[in-house]
Amino acid sequence: MGREKSLMIWRGQPLIERASTLLSSLNLEVHVVLGSSMQARRHEVSTVIDILPGCGPMGGILSGLRHSKKRLNCFIPCDMPMLTKDLLSSLGNQAKDYDAVVPRDKSSRVQPLVGYYSPRCIDILTKWIGDKRLSLTELIGSGEIRVKILENAIGDSAEDVFLNINDLQSFRQTQD
Repeated sequence: MGREKSLMIWRGQPLIERASTLLSSLNLEVHVVLGSSMQARRHEVSTVIDILPGCGPMGGILSGLRHSKKRLNCFIPCDMPMLTKDLLSSLGNQAKDYDAVVPRDKSSRVQPLVGYYSPRCIDILTKWIGDKRLSLTELIGSGEIRVKILENAIGDSAEDVFLNINDLQSFRQTQD
C-alpha cells in the first residue's frame, strides 16, 4: 500500500478507528496488536506489540491472547472494514463452549482472521509457530482445537462483509 494501512481513511474514518469502534460497540475491551513500538506511537488506542513479528495473523492472535485476561477474545483485522456488529455478535454467542469460533463466507471459505479465540489456544499456537506452520486456516481444520465454524453467519447480506483491503484498487472500490 505504500503507507501504514491501519491509518488510511476509509469512508471518513481511519481503518483502525473503524475496527476499534466496532469492537467497542460490543462492549469489548479493545487492544490493537501492532508489529512495533514505533507503530504504537501513532495510535491512540491501547496497543500490544506483537511478540513474534513476522508470524502473520497467528503471531498477532497469540500476542493478543497472552496479553489478555479475558476468557473470550474477539480478533478482527483492521483491513476488513465491512465487518458488522451482527456478525461479531453471532460469533460471540457461540463462543463459550469452543476454543475458537470463526465464520464461513458465501464462497464456503473459512475466515479465521475474524473470530473469537480462547486462551486455551495459546499452547497450540505456540507449537504451530515453533514448527513454522503459520496458516490459521490449516489450524482451524486440524482438529487440534475445538472449533465452531459458523455457517451462513452473514445471512443474505448483499455486501461482502469479508472484503479485505489489500491494495489501493480494492481500497478505492469500497469508498462509495
